[in-house]
Amino acid sequence: MQFSFFSMGETKMGRIKLSSWTLHTAGIIIFSTLLGNRAEAVERRRTADKWLVALSLFVLVASTAIVGYGNYLGLSSASAD
Repeated sequence: MQFSFFSMGETKMGRIKLSSWTLHTAGIIIFSTLLGNRAEAVERRRTADKWLVALSLFVLVASTAIVGYGNYLGLSSASAD
């Protein structure tokens, strides 16, 4: 299913198709981690592990935002040319 949704989303991304795989994979990781936390699989983890997961999610969300901002800058500079 993920490749079906990826293909559908990639066709809508236009000129920024290059970063679509990065955004798709980060979205899958973020969603599955949050789903695991919601399923209360976290209770068996140590506190240090919980912090590591939280830090990892922060890095993924931040990198996704950076890729999105880079796409925005790339599209705005391309339209200015």
